[in-house]
Amino acid sequence: SIQLSHCIKQLNKIYIPKAYYAKGNYYKLNMNTQIFNRLIYPTPVDGGLGIHSTIDLNGSVRFGPDVEWLKENDSYEFIDTTPNDYTINHMNIDSFYKYIREYYPSL
Repeated sequence: SIQLSHCIKQLNKIYIPKAYYAKGNYYKLNMNTQIFNRLIYPTPVDGGLGIHSTIDLNGSVRFGPDVEWLKENDSYEFIDTTPNDYTINHMNIDSFYKYIREYYPSL
């Protein structure tokens, strides 16, 4: 862990990599019919596998995750959110929708 590395006094700080945090959002498809009978993995994107479709144990379709890079300032304190903030960022819904329509055009 990068945080643990900073606690080792004998370790030169130049050998500790910078941390980059990201989180992923999922959305559930609100339809009563099952549109897929298998998982769909599109072409990977920078930092992730791309927004794919999964089928949960109830047969519901979920799309995700996207890759939302978390911003930080110079003191390693997070500006927009912390690594433990798991709330969904609804600001990304338009790009999410556009990406899903590449393999599910009738959405």
